[in-house]
Amino acid sequence: RWRMIRNMFVNERGGHDGSQQSLWLLQAIPRSWLFPGSHLCAKDMGTHFGGAVNLEVQVSEDGESLDVKAEYELGVRPTEIRMRLRSGNGKPLASATVNGAETPILEADTIRLPQETAGNYRIVCSFRQ
Repeated sequence: RWRMIRNMFVNERGGHDGSQQSLWLLQAIPRSWLFPGSHLCAKDMGTHFGGAVNLEVQVSEDGESLDVKAEYELGVRPTEIRMRLRSGNGKPLASATVNGAETPILEADTIRLPQETAGNYRIVCSFRQ
């Protein structure tokens, strides 16, 4: 059970054929956990890349936006770092910023974070009406 919960927050994908892995953050957070005003947090989550990830999610009081703090320090650079930004009510992701700069929205309500071994990011996103 612990592994399932861990993978909701921090999940290494790929690499089963010897290729490099990607790092996905908040990939499988249940919508029922993202109700208006909720707060989620994962601290010092170890990764297959070495190092650790800290995540903090605050859902707005109306449930229409998220404010996420992501901090990581890894030993090895992943092939990509993605974050999934889900709403609690099923609305699709409309916009997102990373440290104040607009970022493209990719498939499945994901965004790409800088492919660095260390970073400290604030992600703010909103969902479609």
